[in-house]
Amino acid sequence: MITRSYDVIVAGFRPGGLLAGALLAKRGLRVLAINQDGRGPVRMGKYTFPSHRYPFIGFEDRELLGAAIDELTIHPTERKALQPSVPSFQVILPGQRVDVYPDDRFAREISREFPRDDVLIEGIYSRIKDEAGVFLQAWQARRSQPPRPSLMQKMGMGAFSRRDKALFSGAMPTLGQVMDQLEAPPAVRAFFYAQLVAFGYSAHPEELLMPVASHLLTTARAGIYGDTEHAEPLVNLLTDRLRSLHSDVVPQERITGLEFSWSKLQELTFLGYDQKFTCDFLIWNAPYETLLDVLPDTIRRKGYEGRTDPPEFERFSIHLALDEFVIPVGMQDHAILVADDEAPLQEGNLVYLTLSPEGAEAFAPTGTRAVTATTIVPATPEFRTREARRRVATTMLTHIKFVMPFMERYVRTLHVPMPANDGDVGDPVFDTARLNATFPGDAGPGPRLPHWNVFHLGRETYPLLGFEGEIGAGLLTADAVMAARKG
Repeated sequence: MITRSYDVIVAGFRPGGLLAGALLAKRGLRVLAINQDGRGPVRMGKYTFPSHRYPFIGFEDRELLGAAIDELTIHPTERKALQPSVPSFQVILPGQRVDVYPDDRFAREISREFPRDDVLIEGIYSRIKDEAGVFLQAWQARRSQPPRPSLMQKMGMGAFSRRDKALFSGAMPTLGQVMDQLEAPPAVRAFFYAQLVAFGYSAHPEELLMPVASHLLTTARAGIYGDTEHAEPLVNLLTDRLRSLHSDVVPQERITGLEFSWSKLQELTFLGYDQKFTCDFLIWNAPYETLLDVLPDTIRRKGYEGRTDPPEFERFSIHLALDEFVIPVGMQDHAILVADDEAPLQEGNLVYLTLSPEGAEAFAPTGTRAVTATTIVPATPEFRTREARRRVATTMLTHIKFVMPFMERYVRTLHVPMPANDGDVGDPVFDTARLNATFPGDAGPGPRLPHWNVFHLGRETYPLLGFEGEIGAGLLTADAVMAARKG
């Protein structure tokens, strides 16, 4: 049950908005969180298929997510749900299988798998470390400036002043330009690019500016966070914290309409309720098109349509349940598989595999494992047909068999989402070049919404920063809301 008025409503169970909501609840605001788009883990019979885990921004960095976790006073036992896996993940190329460690073991791994290119890769990682420091300095400088109600939208649009741009000096090459300068061979390029495609929301990792690409690659090495009980551990931790802060967390509620004054959201309607509801701030934490769906026609046409670039690609996932002995010895729970290191990393050539933890009966019965496999495909009507989905799924399964021979004999369940199913449209992946990103604009075309008390924290807000951008936008939005309340 919901009440008539809230300080903040968070619409959607994505981590960025939930983090903002939890911080605002901790600061004394009345918060309602609803699962607007209804998404959650895929379940079939006895199996719960794990959601892909993403490395995220600076968990150990007290200036970023670490500081937010401290402010929320999350108990150390709760933090155990967010411990990094070791090794972080695995990259499987045609001639290499690399376990990515956060410590010195990684150098030995690179020497073994890339004996001719280990010095080159070490040099690239050395540069990545330096460039990642540049990124963090910029982010902290941006966050330390006095926030305004439109701060998050301003960052998302890259609408920076001369003072903002003075944070940096000199030219910043893209990752691809650095690889060209170093004459990196295809396998080395594929090793780095595959991580960015799997963990980011950009279809062309070679076009990412070095500070952005470097921070994402550094965070990837730091670890993927997860546990053996929850398909989405960070979402679970944040919703639990919201409840403990006496906020209303009501997954089944849906917003069906919004009403505005000339510059401000005034009222909301919910499915199944006749009366109107009010809130001071709305944080739309679901895909941008779901926001357009609940707007009046005149508002949508005049202020909201065309605020985001359409994605060039989208994620497409299939789900498998397998007998456990099919999983090869040494395969990690998170693996990025590249079938051809000289071909584009899409349409099944790159497959990001997430396996349910061994022995985790919350996901799969004893002796079996649940597997989510994802690639990216063009976001066009052609690739949303049943025939195209079957073709891409067949390619993905063929490539998975490279590492799991005889897999087809031991498949318990296979789910390929078809257009009539919930998996019709996948999560967006953006065209890096069309975003025209400039650092520290870095994040592309997050919608600059015309009503100052409505924020959007979906993937479209900071597409080049991927999951990192959602977390960062959550921190900035909490700051912006508190600044607006002060005047």
